[in-house]
Amino acid sequence: MPITIKFNDNVKHQYDSFNEITQLDNYDEIIYIHCYCNKNLTYLPKLPNSLTHLYCWYNKLTCLPKLPNSLIYLNYNNNPIYDHIKKYFDGDRKQYRNFQHNVLRVFVNKIGSWYLECKYNPEFKYCQKRLKMEFNDIYIYIYIYIYRKLQTILIKKIKLVLKS
Repeated sequence: MPITIKFNDNVKHQYDSFNEITQLDNYDEIIYIHCYCNKNLTYLPKLPNSLTHLYCWYNKLTCLPKLPNSLIYLNYNNNPIYDHIKKYFDGDRKQYRNFQHNVLRVFVNKIGSWYLECKYNPEFKYCQKRLKMEFNDIYIYIYIYIYRKLQTILIKKIKLVLKS
Protein backbone atom coordinates (compact mmCIF):
# COMPACT_ATOMS: atom_id res chain seq x y z
CA MET A 1 0.00 0.00 0.00
CA PRO A 2 1.30 3.49 -0.73
CA ILE A 3 2.10 5.98 1.99
CA THR A 4 -0.09 9.07 1.89
CA ILE A 5 1.05 12.43 3.22
CA LYS A 6 -0.50 15.90 3.39
CA PHE A 7 0.89 19.36 3.86
CA ASN A 8 -1.01 22.45 5.00
CA ASP A 9 -2.73 22.65 1.61
CA ASN A 10 -4.54 19.39 2.52
CA VAL A 11 -3.73 17.79 -0.86
CA LYS A 12 -2.91 14.07 -0.71
CA HIS A 13 0.46 12.94 -2.05
CA GLN A 14 1.30 9.25 -2.37
CA TYR A 15 4.70 7.61 -2.19
CA ASP A 16 5.97 4.04 -2.19
CA SER A 17 8.43 4.38 0.69
CA PHE A 18 9.61 6.61 3.50
CA ASN A 19 12.96 6.90 1.71
CA GLU A 20 11.24 8.96 -0.97
CA ILE A 21 9.36 11.04 1.60
CA THR A 22 12.35 11.87 3.79
CA GLN A 23 14.20 13.19 0.73
CA LEU A 24 11.58 15.89 0.14
CA ASP A 25 12.77 19.46 0.65
CA ASN A 26 9.63 20.28 2.61
CA TYR A 27 9.63 17.09 4.71
CA ASP A 28 9.43 19.10 7.95
CA GLU A 29 6.16 20.67 6.76
CA ILE A 30 4.22 17.38 6.61
CA ILE A 31 1.15 17.44 8.87
CA TYR A 32 -0.43 14.07 8.01
CA ILE A 33 0.99 10.58 7.38
CA HIS A 34 -1.09 7.54 6.57
CA CYS A 35 0.84 4.28 6.20
CA TYR A 36 -1.76 1.55 6.49
CA CYS A 37 -1.09 -2.14 5.87
CA ASN A 38 2.55 -1.97 4.77
CA LYS A 39 3.74 -5.45 5.71
CA ASN A 40 7.41 -4.49 5.20
CA LEU A 41 7.25 -1.42 7.43
CA THR A 42 9.08 -2.30 10.66
CA TYR A 43 10.11 1.20 11.81
CA LEU A 44 9.31 4.83 11.16
CA PRO A 45 11.94 7.47 10.35
CA LYS A 46 12.38 10.62 12.42
CA LEU A 47 9.02 12.29 12.19
CA PRO A 48 8.56 15.93 11.10
CA ASN A 49 7.99 18.43 13.90
CA SER A 50 4.85 19.75 12.20
CA LEU A 51 3.11 16.34 12.14
CA THR A 52 -0.38 16.40 13.66
CA HIS A 53 -1.90 13.10 12.46
CA LEU A 54 -0.18 9.72 12.16
CA TYR A 55 -2.09 6.65 11.06
CA CYS A 56 0.11 3.57 10.88
CA TRP A 57 -1.95 0.54 11.83
CA TYR A 58 -1.58 -3.00 10.45
CA ASN A 59 2.17 -2.80 9.87
CA LYS A 60 5.03 -4.62 11.53
CA LEU A 61 6.36 -1.70 13.61
CA THR A 62 8.69 -2.93 16.34
CA CYS A 63 9.50 0.49 17.83
CA LEU A 64 8.25 4.06 17.82
CA PRO A 65 10.45 7.06 17.08
CA LYS A 66 10.32 10.18 19.23
CA LEU A 67 6.89 11.62 18.64
CA PRO A 68 6.66 15.36 17.87
CA ASN A 69 4.90 17.64 20.35
CA SER A 70 2.53 18.79 17.61
CA LEU A 71 1.02 15.30 17.27
CA ILE A 72 -2.73 15.37 17.96
CA TYR A 73 -3.79 11.94 16.75
CA LEU A 74 -1.85 8.66 16.66
CA ASN A 75 -3.16 5.26 15.60
CA TYR A 76 -0.63 2.44 15.61
CA ASN A 77 -2.91 -0.49 16.49
CA ASN A 78 -2.19 -3.97 15.16
CA ASN A 79 1.59 -3.56 15.28
CA PRO A 80 3.98 -5.57 17.46
CA ILE A 81 5.01 -2.37 19.25
CA TYR A 82 1.40 -1.63 20.16
CA ASP A 83 1.06 -5.03 21.83
CA HIS A 84 4.44 -4.59 23.55
CA ILE A 85 3.54 -1.18 25.00
CA LYS A 86 0.11 -2.41 26.02
CA LYS A 87 1.54 -5.50 27.76
CA TYR A 88 4.65 -4.12 29.46
CA PHE A 89 3.81 -0.43 29.93
CA ASP A 90 0.02 -0.56 30.40
CA GLY A 91 -0.41 1.28 27.10
CA ASP A 92 1.56 4.31 28.35
CA ARG A 93 3.76 5.57 25.47
CA LYS A 94 5.55 8.09 27.72
CA GLN A 95 6.61 5.32 30.07
CA TYR A 96 7.87 3.35 27.05
CA ARG A 97 9.89 6.37 25.78
CA ASN A 98 11.42 6.91 29.25
CA PHE A 99 12.39 3.24 29.39
CA GLN A 100 14.00 3.43 25.93
CA HIS A 101 15.92 6.55 26.94
CA ASN A 102 17.18 4.93 30.17
CA VAL A 103 18.27 1.75 28.38
CA LEU A 104 20.15 3.80 25.82
CA ARG A 105 21.86 5.75 28.59
CA VAL A 106 22.99 2.49 30.25
CA PHE A 107 24.52 1.24 26.99
CA VAL A 108 26.23 4.53 26.24
CA ASN A 109 27.75 4.63 29.74
CA LYS A 110 28.93 1.03 29.41
CA ILE A 111 30.61 1.71 26.08
CA GLY A 112 32.21 4.83 27.58
CA SER A 113 33.66 2.86 30.50
CA TRP A 114 34.99 0.17 28.12
CA TYR A 115 36.61 2.92 26.07
CA LEU A 116 38.33 4.42 29.11
CA GLU A 117 39.46 1.02 30.37
CA CYS A 118 40.93 0.14 27.00
CA LYS A 119 42.51 3.57 26.54
CA TYR A 120 44.36 3.73 29.86
CA ASN A 121 45.05 0.11 30.80
CA PRO A 122 48.59 -0.96 29.69
CA GLU A 123 47.39 -4.55 29.24
CA PHE A 124 45.46 -3.43 26.18
CA LYS A 125 48.31 -1.93 24.16
CA TYR A 126 47.13 -3.52 20.91
CA CYS A 127 43.59 -2.34 21.61
CA GLN A 128 44.84 1.19 22.25
CA LYS A 129 46.41 1.38 18.79
CA ARG A 130 43.30 -0.06 17.19
CA LEU A 131 41.07 2.27 19.21
CA LYS A 132 43.01 5.35 18.12
CA MET A 133 42.79 4.24 14.49
CA GLU A 134 39.04 3.45 14.70
CA PHE A 135 38.28 6.62 16.64
CA ASN A 136 40.05 8.75 14.05
CA ASP A 137 38.08 7.07 11.24
CA ILE A 138 34.79 7.61 13.07
CA TYR A 139 35.71 11.21 13.92
CA ILE A 140 36.46 11.96 10.27
CA TYR A 141 33.20 10.29 9.16
CA ILE A 142 31.13 12.28 11.68
CA TYR A 143 32.89 15.52 10.71
CA ILE A 144 32.12 14.94 7.02
CA TYR A 145 28.50 14.02 7.81
CA ILE A 146 27.95 17.18 9.87
CA TYR A 147 29.66 19.30 7.22
CA ARG A 148 27.36 17.94 4.49
CA LYS A 149 24.25 18.44 6.66
CA LEU A 150 25.20 22.05 7.32
CA GLN A 151 25.93 22.55 3.66
CA THR A 152 22.46 21.31 2.62
CA ILE A 153 20.79 23.47 5.27
CA LEU A 154 22.66 26.53 4.05
CA ILE A 155 21.73 25.79 0.44
CA LYS A 156 18.05 25.50 1.40
CA LYS A 157 18.19 28.81 3.27
CA ILE A 158 19.94 30.52 0.36
CA LYS A 159 17.26 29.23 -2.04
CA LEU A 160 14.54 30.59 0.27
CA VAL A 161 16.23 33.98 0.41
CA LEU A 162 16.64 34.06 -3.36
CA LYS A 163 12.93 33.18 -3.85
CA SER A 164 11.90 36.15 -1.69
